[in-house]
This record gives sequence, C-alpha cells and structure tokens, in this order.
Amino acid sequence: MVLTFDIETKKTAEEVGGWNNIHKMGVACLVVLNSQDSIYHLFSTDDIPGTESLDCAIKLFDKALDEGQFINGYNILDFDFPVLEHELGVRNLTKKYSPVIIDPMQHILKQLGFRIKLQELAQFNFNESKMMDGRDAPIEWRKGNYKKVIDYCKKDVELEYKLYAKGKQDGTLLYKDKFSSQLRKIKVNW
Repeated sequence: MVLTFDIETKKTAEEVGGWNNIHKMGVACLVVLNSQDSIYHLFSTDDIPGTESLDCAIKLFDKALDEGQFINGYNILDFDFPVLEHELGVRNLTKKYSPVIIDPMQHILKQLGFRIKLQELAQFNFNESKMMDGRDAPIEWRKGNYKKVIDYCKKDVELEYKLYAKGKQDGTLLYKDKFSSQLRKIKVNW
C-alpha cells in the first residue's frame, strides 16, 4: 500500500511574507489516496461536508508507518509536512515518517540539482495537466469554492501517485532539461 497525499493552503506565499514563512499558510484541505483500495480520504480544518479533521490524516500516516507502507507525495518534505506540522502544533513529522516517505521532488533535486514542477512531469510523462495553478487554490478556498479546490487537490494526488507508479514500474521519468530544452530520462529507484 502507498498513501499519496497533497495539501492546499489557505494563504499564498506572498500573503505570508514569502516562501520562508510557509508555516503561516494554513491547511485548507488535505487529500490522501490509498492505493490499496483507490479511495480518496478528505481532510480539512474547516467544517466542509465529506471531510474529516486533520488528526485523522495523522492516524492514516501512523498506520502506514506501523505497517511499513509508503507515504508518497511531491515536495512533501519541504512543503506539505512543514505546513501540516505548524497547523497541528506538532514537531518532527518528517523525521517520524522518514523511513516510509517517498518524495519524488527530492529524488529529482538530488540527481539533477534543480527542481521540476509537477505540471511539467505530468505533461511529459502522461500528457496530462494540473487543473489550476496552486497559487489560485487559496483564493478559490476563501471564495467558498471548496469543491473546486478539493477536486484540484485530488487531481494533484492522482498525478503524484501516477508518477510514483511509473517510476516504480519503469525506473525512469521523463523531464525537459532546463538548459538544453530537450526531453531526457531521469533514473528513479523507489
């Protein structure tokens, strides 16, 4: 089993004074896809029908840790977990779950020395796109467009899981080299 997750925030980086203050962004919603049963689990700090509290997400992560199953997500080490830690008032989630975390962004960064956007990987590996720009999610959330943001987050989780599965099966992902603009393969091993 693999749990793939992503969060959307209540505020943008600009609204909290930049990327060094991501802990101030707040969690609008968190979506987890359980690969074992292909069920999406929805969590929020707001009272949104069909969602559970963020504490319930931690219970899913704890179960994965106890059973030695993976927690996957794109850029979860540098973004999602730090935002979640602050929202829940807990420390060291990244350290706690490190034995079972798969973060393709970190894998790519270590190999190539630069980051690649999820949108680009989705385009080159699956000919798919994200539903919107992540910077728009907090604005849509504040407008009350909860379903739109949750659906966007679910689509990101779907793409993140597909990246994990493709990397697991093929051992490579396609990306566009930022220096030569040519399509290349990066070897992955998770």
